[in-house]
Amino acid sequence: MSTIWYRDEESHLPPFTEQTVGAVEKKLNIKLPKSYIELMKQKNGFYLEKNCHPSPKPTAWGNRVIEVDSLIGIGLGENSIGDTDYFLQEWGLRRDVVIISMNPPSFVCLDYRNTKSNPPVVYIDVDENDDFQIAANFEQFVQGLHVRSEEDEEEILPATTNELSTSKSIQTYKTTIDNVIEEGTADEVDSLFLDVAEHGDDETIQYFITKIKSYRDARVRYNMTVILYYIVTGERQKLQNDIKFVEEILTELTGDKNKNIKKLAQQAILAVQKKRK
Repeated sequence: MSTIWYRDEESHLPPFTEQTVGAVEKKLNIKLPKSYIELMKQKNGFYLEKNCHPSPKPTAWGNRVIEVDSLIGIGLGENSIGDTDYFLQEWGLRRDVVIISMNPPSFVCLDYRNTKSNPPVVYIDVDENDDFQIAANFEQFVQGLHVRSEEDEEEILPATTNELSTSKSIQTYKTTIDNVIEEGTADEVDSLFLDVAEHGDDETIQYFITKIKSYRDARVRYNMTVILYYIVTGERQKLQNDIKFVEEILTELTGDKNKNIKKLAQQAILAVQKKRK
């Protein structure tokens, strides 16, 4: 198992004792998998070199793959499995799952909904309403981890964003947008949006915004909100004839579950109101 992390990776948390394990299990009212405890004795939380896991169905990460950047270590302090209450509450997750890896709104969890020991491992994506098993137990989950391969990349997107960005016709862009949102990674969606925001016409930009205003990855929504902020403050000249549309989107974003997006959208609306006075 020790080969799954980066060679020079340091533990994210200090070593733990049996007493720590007992305290965590008592707080969470569960029994941690023995294989998980043994792995964390080697490194207590770490980034993964083998950062992909097969999925039984398509996900936001690709056709049949899930990205798992890191594993959370054992403890009760910050950045440990005993300190994930905020994320459970923020994302509406049940308290009988234990988060062991996360990239909100997606989470990899030990699933204690039907057991108190030796739980299966599940993948949950709140925005996509995904909630399904990816391994029968933690040991099987670790065995399934692998380094992202060219095959994984090909499954995610059949064409590169560089190739896509050379096509500037409205219909081509719309087709590209639909394909990337449906099959691409968040980074690819973000990259294409920034390209469209820079080079696309107003109609295409509006189309893209309506498609990603509720996108699963908060980073994409945040970067979109930044562009909208620049538009209403006059720092970008796009959509100046469609400010009403921009304001409507910003109003929707004031209800976003991400606090940073919500705050930036509120600031943008205040900027609009000040300009009108």
